[in-house]
Amino acid sequence: MSLAAAIGPFIGMVMQQMFPFRVIILFSIVMVLICLGAAFVMKVDEIQLTEEHRAALKQLSLSNFLEPRVMGISIVGFFVAVCYSSVLSFLATYAAELQLMTAGTLFFVVYALSITLARPVAGVMFDRKGEDFVMYPTYACLAIGLLLLSITTQNWEMLAAGVFVGLGYGTFMSNGQAICVKLVEEVRIGVAVSTYFVMLDLGLGVGPYLLGAFKEPLGFQGIYSAVGLGAIGCAVLYWLLYARRRKPADLQEDSVESLESEAE
Repeated sequence: MSLAAAIGPFIGMVMQQMFPFRVIILFSIVMVLICLGAAFVMKVDEIQLTEEHRAALKQLSLSNFLEPRVMGISIVGFFVAVCYSSVLSFLATYAAELQLMTAGTLFFVVYALSITLARPVAGVMFDRKGEDFVMYPTYACLAIGLLLLSITTQNWEMLAAGVFVGLGYGTFMSNGQAICVKLVEEVRIGVAVSTYFVMLDLGLGVGPYLLGAFKEPLGFQGIYSAVGLGAIGCAVLYWLLYARRRKPADLQEDSVESLESEAE
């Protein structure tokens, strides 16, 4: 999913240089229709629900649509997505302003490659060392990438920023989802993951509007400096809303799993 989120903007930037926006929108509509058709033929095993769960789902309750237990990591995801939205929204214009169109076009290719290489390693570390071992470096990498964008003047600097942004946001997205799955029982996984992605998408949608208001007073460099510092703030928010609130049993379970993995 993160790979698609990286390839999509790259295709969009290439098409933007070759076609009018109407063609890009039509292309997106065709892709959505293809996904819709694939969804109808896809076979998915149904979750076995107890009568108690079925009765709960019939009630009109907010918890049937949003999972309270994952709101902490989901709120963190919202702010991380706001930081990342600066890349999706402003990178093409920023690269053109700096006359770094080559790096601007290849940015998401580098982003995708860094995700592809880092994701398997991050998954193993998540299982062996626990989520904190993976999550805190994601905030650091995202901050480095965004701050590097704020001072970039050469192609290689912008591409290096793409590596760090990929290691940051791309790794956060998947491991945040893993945390959501870990926090709930099987029958609530769908609602938990949905809650998480609602907050991520909300951040991606609201972010450009909020950050765009600061374009005139701050400029692109100022915006990227601000969201870089914001990524560091997300690490603090993660500790406040999730890490420090974990039960001792969760920490003990992570330790046991780590020892078992090392023994194997």
